[in-house]
Amino acid sequence: MPDNPARRLTQGAMMVALFVIILAISAFVPSVYIVTIWVLPLPIAWYSAKYSTGPSITVTIAALILSFIISGGLAAMPAALIFSVIGLVMGTTIRLKKSKAYMFVAASLASFITVSVSYKAAVQIMNIDVLQLGLDFAHNSINTSRKMLNQMELSAAQMKQLVARLDYVDKTVDAILPTVVVMSIIAIVFIALLVCLPILRKLGVQAPKFNAFRHMKLPRSLLWYYLAVLIIQMFVKPAEGTYLYVAVLNLSLLLVMLLALQGYSLLHFFLYEKNMPKGVVWIVTIVTLPLAQFMPLIGLVDVGFDVRTFIQRKTKNRS
Repeated sequence: MPDNPARRLTQGAMMVALFVIILAISAFVPSVYIVTIWVLPLPIAWYSAKYSTGPSITVTIAALILSFIISGGLAAMPAALIFSVIGLVMGTTIRLKKSKAYMFVAASLASFITVSVSYKAAVQIMNIDVLQLGLDFAHNSINTSRKMLNQMELSAAQMKQLVARLDYVDKTVDAILPTVVVMSIIAIVFIALLVCLPILRKLGVQAPKFNAFRHMKLPRSLLWYYLAVLIIQMFVKPAEGTYLYVAVLNLSLLLVMLLALQGYSLLHFFLYEKNMPKGVVWIVTIVTLPLAQFMPLIGLVDVGFDVRTFIQRKTKNRS
């Protein structure tokens, strides 16, 4: 279809207005924030999927400038920055017919760069360290928990165990901050794509589909990383506060979280093979959340052994 400058300009103005409206609703009506914030990338994504990079970037910048004016300052700008970038990358990768994996990685990297630059600018220009504020809040919450423990009627053994856990969290919360930030960004991108891609398809955009969660399969090479981390933790035992300690701690946390997801993926696969309804599958997932500490072990077994083939074989033999 030939490029129509008037249509391009009109649709760009409409998408900018829609982006600002959604942002304003998210900022000024907190009760609907949890819903509206995830559709914020839609206007930019829809426009970027239809038009070239130059006009798409122009529309994104216009949306950010107008958002700054309408929101009355910097309060809503973090969300505007992150979700506009996600929308721009989402739409551009759709227009270039890239895979869903490429889209996810590109959107995650772009979001991480955006967050890093924004954080650095906030520290240098406005002297506001958001991460330090978050750490201070975490340490204050831990101290509050300690005071609450003293008011509870617990045995000496229980008190000692809980205090030890709180002390460990208090010591490691600073060290695991990089992993928490990265995983938070990845989760935000994943949820945004999960919400926006089906809506874009409804709007006539040929957006790629994500495979079902039950098909998630981590590479077997992950076992070697996990083994290396275990060896370092058990035999090298890096001193607290060193670069090796921080690196190993963050890598360990990241691997455990990935293996937990693999465990839940296997659970979904098993229930699907048993022809369980989707509602039952998600109810079982929620019910098993208190047992989440065992999911990394299940995920580890799933990565190391061909558990899914065994489940399929057993299911077919019984049917």
